[in-house]
Amino acid sequence: MKIVLANQEPSTHGTWQPATLAGGSPQHIQQAASELVSLAPDVVQCSGSVATAAVKLASSSIPVVFALVNEPVTQGFVTSLAQPGGNMTGFTNMDFTVVGKMVELLNTMVPALKRIGLMFNSDSYPIYETYLQRLRGPLKVVRATVRSSADIDSVIHTLAAQPASGLVVLPDGGFTVSNRAMIQGALDRDHVPSIAPFRPFVSEGALMSYGPDELDISRRTAGYVDRSASTCLRNYGSSPTR
Repeated sequence: MKIVLANQEPSTHGTWQPATLAGGSPQHIQQAASELVSLAPDVVQCSGSVATAAVKLASSSIPVVFALVNEPVTQGFVTSLAQPGGNMTGFTNMDFTVVGKMVELLNTMVPALKRIGLMFNSDSYPIYETYLQRLRGPLKVVRATVRSSADIDSVIHTLAAQPASGLVVLPDGGFTVSNRAMIQGALDRDHVPSIAPFRPFVSEGALMSYGPDELDISRRTAGYVDRSASTCLRNYGSSPTR
């Protein structure tokens, strides 16, 4: 059994080949996905929407188990959560209801808020743009998008210039996670309360976190990889997306 893992830890089952599909231009990522598929793996395990989208374009036949993917139906990775169809299934980590709950929790903790920004990398996770249009209520939800670490300070400073503002930090394939110290430093400087998706943000100083248990998702993903291998994926499309 040959398992290719894109942005994941090595599997303990069968042989594995790590592959990196993050960073660089879209053309670079797609080329890397094509090279990955050329290894003729029995199954591909990948993490994040960027890597998953690249693998989907590279092959419609090799079984793929994804993890930490947002809105897999909307993004076209699966037909439905109950019956994914095709060659992909796996585990989600964020959807509109979770983001709505993050906004609600931050407002509950800081009732004086009038405006909340959504921070994400719009190049890699444009799907969050639709959330800006759907989040309606007494609070004004605004765009706080960043495309590089150089954008972080100015985006947060602009948000803070409006009184009673808060920030919801969203997972976007690793950008906000890897830059969490810089993000929190800017938030502290401008006295902006925030909520983030994962616990490490709180250790940096975020007010709170709300989101999925990534360790649990990783463990369950490994189980799907084993199932894919053991059944030769004859009924792969019937394994529900979680």
